[in-house]
Amino acid sequence: MYYIFSACRIEFSEVTAVVHKAKSTIFPRNAKDLQIYIKLSIFFLTGCVLGCVFNSRLDGAVPGTAQLRDNFVSAVSGHAVGLNTADELFGIYVFPLLSVILGYMTFGVLILPLLIGIRGFLLSYSISSLAASYGLSGLSYCCLTVLPVQIFALPCLLGLCCECTKTSGALMCFSLGKFPEFFPVYDRTFYMSVLGSFFCLIIPFAIKLFVIPVMISMVY
Repeated sequence: MYYIFSACRIEFSEVTAVVHKAKSTIFPRNAKDLQIYIKLSIFFLTGCVLGCVFNSRLDGAVPGTAQLRDNFVSAVSGHAVGLNTADELFGIYVFPLLSVILGYMTFGVLILPLLIGIRGFLLSYSISSLAASYGLSGLSYCCLTVLPVQIFALPCLLGLCCECTKTSGALMCFSLGKFPEFFPVYDRTFYMSVLGSFFCLIIPFAIKLFVIPVMISMVY
């Protein structure tokens, strides 16, 4: 009985550590992290502005726009909105996975701001296109289906990009013959931050898959 209790206590402490690292990843821990976080947020907002500027001009080339429109038409028509689990999982995790991959690259520190800007552009373009086509009803649908998911997904992505920016920047310092500010590069803190972020992304995935369909059926 003692060994079972000890094992459960160890597992609980590990889960607690993951959650704690998730909080520290999502929210900046010091002035340097806050500086990186603000720079990435500026790129994200720039992407959002560009998405609004180019709205409805690139429908065939922007992923997610047609799917959001089809889901809106299905909801308004009274039909069930079909959600593919694999597609939704890909949509939630693709940008975090790309940010982790870039965190292992020397020039990832230059590409990560562009990645977060692209994310802002895709979100803004899809929402503004639907609002431009269907007016207030399209905008309210986006607030109902997109906003609850991104409230959790975006802070995770920004925090993860912040961590990967530091690691990639350290690799660039090594390549230039300089000692990095953040050392060691890939330590336990980094991997716990990545694990914590991916753990937190389960929340928007569950909201997208289970909560949003119920909300749509209640409203429409």
